[in-house]
Amino acid sequence: MTFVDLDGAAAEIDVTVVAEPWRDQGVGTGLKAASVLALIEDGVEPCRTGGSADNHAIRRANHVIGFLIDEQWVTLAPPDQV
Repeated sequence: MTFVDLDGAAAEIDVTVVAEPWRDQGVGTGLKAASVLALIEDGVEPCRTGGSADNHAIRRANHVIGFLIDEQWVTLAPPDQV
């Protein structure tokens, strides 16, 4: 499933998840790509997304679909994790 947040003519794909038995088969990439195509067909641009740097599957999917990294989040770690 994919959750999309629409704001006028712009969209942010918040989350794409795939049930564990279907992971590593390209389902997430196909689902996210289909979402992007549907948004573009409806005239929604720009389309943004994100993903953890530790989530190699979503980083790969985003690259295959054509997303470009234009910013990164920085998270403050608790003192005991530094």
